[in-house]
Amino acid sequence: MVRRTARFSLADGREVVVRSTTLSDARRLRALLDEIGGEAEVNILHTPGSCSVRAVRGRIAVAVAEPDALMLTALVDSRLVGHLALAADTRVSCRHVCELGLAVVRDERGRGVGSALLDVALPWAARHGVSKAVVAVLSHNQRALRFFRSHGFVSEGVRAGQHRRNGSSYDEVLLARPVEAAPVTGG
Repeated sequence: MVRRTARFSLADGREVVVRSTTLSDARRLRALLDEIGGEAEVNILHTPGSCSVRAVRGRIAVAVAEPDALMLTALVDSRLVGHLALAADTRVSCRHVCELGLAVVRDERGRGVGSALLDVALPWAARHGVSKAVVAVLSHNQRALRFFRSHGFVSEGVRAGQHRRNGSSYDEVLLARPVEAAPVTGG
């Protein structure tokens, strides 16, 4: 768990606060996921209303209890605007690999929220024995692909038709990068 709060300046001069997600964030986190999942262009696979606040609270509790997992919340002016979840692979042969998921509300994208979340998460992962971070991005989400590539992630493959939502099929691009303890701020 991240024990202190990290503060970063955004591109527009405002401050973003990155901290560990707490149980009290569950309602706002579900609202964030519902908001992003409800966008006209599918950017995440979460379907609005598909999980309860109780279920989100349960996921937070698991992450807090698991030493190889991390959930971070990004706040701008006390508004929850971003979230990152990271977990080490549970297979012994893959313990050096972590999977991450990242979500930022539409009106805060491109301002540095995602970079701030990565700047906290990836050094934490390195300190916990992780040497490779992986992320899956829907193939049509060019903005997310550019973001991760600007942070050192490279494509490792595509899983065609990996996901279905509302009758549509989506390909998934797998990206990865080495993990170091130094900050990863990029584009």
